[in-house]
Amino acid sequence: MAGTATSCASIDLALDPYDPARVEGHRLSRARIAELRDRLAAVPLAERREVTGLDPGRAPTIVAGTVVLLEALGAFGLDGVEVSERDILWGVALDSRKRR
Repeated sequence: MAGTATSCASIDLALDPYDPARVEGHRLSRARIAELRDRLAAVPLAERREVTGLDPGRAPTIVAGTVVLLEALGAFGLDGVEVSERDILWGVALDSRKRR
């Protein structure tokens, strides 16, 4: 599911080309992610590869990624997500600095 949230943000912003600075901090509601899931699931893979903001290499897995993302949000009772370009290692590094 790596890259699902950033891909959704990029699609939501219709980025072409991808711009990490615009993706960072972009907020997506559960409802918007569900809309993107439905939109992407409704089209054949070849058409999904042409969606503005979606890296064509992610087209085969983006629908499944949105399903997992929505399930995670639901499990934690969250209404949305703030997208970050940084991965979990960034958070671990920041956390370890606080412990010193």
